[in-house]
Amino acid sequence: SPEIITAGGFGNFTLNNPDGSITVPDGITIRTPERGTVSMSASNITVDGSIISPGGTLSFLAPNLTLSQVNTFAGTSVSVTPLANPDRGIFRLGQNGNIDTSGLLVDDRLTNPSSGSRPLTLDGGSVTIRAFQTILGTGGEIDVSGGARADSRARISYGNAGNISLSGGRDLAESSILGGSLQLGATLAGYSGTSGGSLSLTASAFQVGGTNSDNQVTVLSPSFFTEGGFSSFSLSGTGIATSNANIFIPGILITANTTIRPIVQSRLAIATNDQPLTWQNPV
Repeated sequence: SPEIITAGGFGNFTLNNPDGSITVPDGITIRTPERGTVSMSASNITVDGSIISPGGTLSFLAPNLTLSQVNTFAGTSVSVTPLANPDRGIFRLGQNGNIDTSGLLVDDRLTNPSSGSRPLTLDGGSVTIRAFQTILGTGGEIDVSGGARADSRARISYGNAGNISLSGGRDLAESSILGGSLQLGATLAGYSGTSGGSLSLTASAFQVGGTNSDNQVTVLSPSFFTEGGFSSFSLSGTGIATSNANIFIPGILITANTTIRPIVQSRLAIATNDQPLTWQNPV
């Protein structure tokens, strides 16, 4: 039951199913207390519903190797690279999936009847996803934005945005098992009125600009670096071997005539008399 966390007031929840799967169905919401921690590890993880932890820490691990394979290779001195399991190591965020560690919007103005009732959890938390195949479907959302507070005199203060770390392309335990991918179709957000979020991406290969039909290559448009409010980006590509032993697809390729010009978007809160505290569109 999704109430297993909230009913007992647990701040830390770990779910481990190494040779099975974990699914959060559409319409289901898992909500932790503020600054809670949720860790999920399984052969496959699917999030079609919502996991919400204001200012919290959420991590998802989906290794490709079975538990018996991990134990076998850990106990042998012979270096043999096993083949990837085609139906394991998949993290999938569905079109309605929502992973949210954003800070709270706290209205402590004297005109608000519930003033002082919400905790001051303003800083955004962190989301870490590591899988052989990380598939973030169009329509899904991951949000680590900072929150805001209006005090008794309607003065606004902001929390810092958190961080998102996404990895796909190789196995978690045996890095020589390659062939996975990182597919970025979801909306990623790290807005703040002060410090924007950080976004760290690891994949087999990145290409900025242009098109590429290779599923192992994660293609980013130049506008990717001006969206979501992030102020820090980190890309790490391992590179991909080809049928020609002397030719490799580079880990990071910025195509010809492509210009990366990052612009950090901010999100501001509006405190209007007799109106609820609300967010202004990012600018």
